[in-house]
Amino acid sequence: MNNDEILNLKQMARAKDSLALFKLGIYEFNSDNFKDAKECFSEFFRIVGITNSQIDELVITHFQLTTQLVDLASEEEFFYIAHFYHEQENDLDSAKFWYQLAIALGNAAGAFNLAIIYQNDEKLNLAKKFFSTSQHLGERDAYFNHAEIEYREGNREVAVEILRSGADLGCPRSLNKLGQISKSDGDLKSAVEWFKKAANDDYVDSIVELGAILFDKGKYEEAEKMFLRAVDLKSVWAMTFLGWTFAQLGDRMKSRGWYLMAAENGDTDGMMELGLLSLEDGNKEAALKWIKQAELLGNERAREKLQDF
Repeated sequence: MNNDEILNLKQMARAKDSLALFKLGIYEFNSDNFKDAKECFSEFFRIVGITNSQIDELVITHFQLTTQLVDLASEEEFFYIAHFYHEQENDLDSAKFWYQLAIALGNAAGAFNLAIIYQNDEKLNLAKKFFSTSQHLGERDAYFNHAEIEYREGNREVAVEILRSGADLGCPRSLNKLGQISKSDGDLKSAVEWFKKAANDDYVDSIVELGAILFDKGKYEEAEKMFLRAVDLKSVWAMTFLGWTFAQLGDRMKSRGWYLMAAENGDTDGMMELGLLSLEDGNKEAALKWIKQAELLGNERAREKLQDF
């Protein structure tokens, strides 16, 4: 916009023209004048009378208004304003409004983030609705998140169907979840197939899962290679598994070293194992330190073990 256009827009905004306020707010936001932008948007909300209770279904309850607004900016602009309110201002109601405008223009990330807000707020039907929207707009991870809700609600068949759709698109999280479901069903062959597909995309949890299966079969050298690959991808979980692996191989020093690395990175199982090793060495003070630390972070084994002290 040139100076005359900006001046005219400001005059219309002072006259309480709602669309002028909206457009001026976007201009100020894009100019990094966030305080002025927020004032414009607040006045816009007041004039058009959108309440917090209406924001959850904005596109339905204010369809005509939404149609007018989406012509005034791009999906990227709407998304970045939403992200500003979401992450920097922690103003979830405003974030919902802007995400829905981005979604109306086909923004997959906006739909995904809006679904996360509803999921955290335990509004699971709305969360599923927007995860589904995000799926259709091309967000692969939305399949996993949508399926997780269905799975926790006991809708296993629906969840698996959604996960398979995500897996067909190469979503590593969906592939990994299918592997975990197969593993819990005792179908290790299928589990390994799913985990391998995700591991091919360097999905670290699946690499650890493959290592754990090898570990359980007593194939410790092969498991070690898998866990080392996962550590290279920053897996703390794999560090503890390496501790267990070297314990099985009889290398106590390497085992302790991996437990210590895991513990220093916040893994409570690593802390617990260090505590148990310290007990074996007769160092009750060090044992109590590590086991207490694990217990404070929620480790159930540590809570039980502390009863022995």
